[in-house]
Amino acid sequence: MSEFEEELSTADKITTLINSMSKKDLMDLIISIAQSMPEEEQVVLLQDLLSRSLKRENTRHEVFKKISFSYRGETQSGNIQNISTSGLFIETNKDFTKGREIMMKIPFHKTSKEILVRGKIVRITPHGIGVQFSK
Repeated sequence: MSEFEEELSTADKITTLINSMSKKDLMDLIISIAQSMPEEEQVVLLQDLLSRSLKRENTRHEVFKKISFSYRGETQSGNIQNISTSGLFIETNKDFTKGREIMMKIPFHKTSKEILVRGKIVRITPHGIGVQFSK
């Protein structure tokens, strides 16, 4: 196993552990880690957290609906995890490239109708992709 594969394996194990934790245990762990940091690092961490919270301009709404989309000429499918007025997160285990455009068929809430929307992949995680709606 290469060094890169070992790092990925370790990252996957950490992600699995974090995802299995309760909200209280997660908060306790975050506080414990922050308390063990030197004060200068605590300040940097706080600045980073504050800047991240200010970046979110649009409220996300949890949605669990199937979605189909076109990526590089192929039809893909996934599940919408959350959506806002600026984009959405699609749960999928396929490989994608950040910056690529996709065309999505987004289902309307409580109907069988769909709307065609173009978007750009702006975030990739082990669990899916963040897509920003194109204007």
